[in-house]
Amino acid sequence: MPRLTRLKEIGEYIYLTFRIRQVLLISIVALAVIPGMFIFNLPREVRLVYAYVFVAIFYISAVSLTNFFSVPIVQLIGLGLYGRKSVTREYSTPEIKELAKKMGISKAVKVYITNNRLIRGPFTNGFTGKVYLTEAWVKRFPHKEVMATLAHEFSHVKNGRRFSLEIAVVMAGVMLVTAILALHSIPVIVDIAGFAMMILMMSFLARNNEIRADVEAARAVGPEALISVFEQLKADSKKDDGSETHPSLRERIARLMKMLEEDKS
Repeated sequence: MPRLTRLKEIGEYIYLTFRIRQVLLISIVALAVIPGMFIFNLPREVRLVYAYVFVAIFYISAVSLTNFFSVPIVQLIGLGLYGRKSVTREYSTPEIKELAKKMGISKAVKVYITNNRLIRGPFTNGFTGKVYLTEAWVKRFPHKEVMATLAHEFSHVKNGRRFSLEIAVVMAGVMLVTAILALHSIPVIVDIAGFAMMILMMSFLARNNEIRADVEAARAVGPEALISVFEQLKADSKKDDGSETHPSLRERIARLMKMLEEDKS
């Protein structure tokens, strides 16, 4: 039993840790470039070993990413199925409108409170620009911390077009790199490397987008309330490794604490 427990812990570390997934994806890109670009010049035995290693790393990466993204995918499917049964009401106050105006959002931002049990926390619909809070979130956190949460989400609304443009630029860049790589390698290696590069770059953009939202929210309402929210969430979480979409709470708190110290100095 102790051995099985240990194996389970190792499996969770391999498949669920963001840092490991990043290392695996970087390894795929590195192997695709060297020796991938010289694959036709390698001895048969070396090519065979290379193929086994490359496929093994890709398999572990794919399983890991599938495991991570299965949660939000199931949640999105559930939202469509359960959405009609949930109660969603608009949440609008003069303070919310003033916050949106302060953050430079010209159009009216729609904020909703929902009891949809499949929504685990605040989020912004990237297509409609609507912001959603859960009833549990509003009941749990004091008013100042709810406003800090909204400031974070309003930053996503404000920077929606900018984020979309960043994604478009990254996609074009990855397509260009893979096109160059395709001239010197075989299609399967190019396709896998392109997939790895896309995930790496999208992860960078998503995490940077969250950092930008934290900073803009802190500038709008002060860092203290957002720090308090993150500290409570960190206390609740079993792991704080961060993910493809969000930096770790530890990193986010540290960045906001630095802003708080700068404001006091």
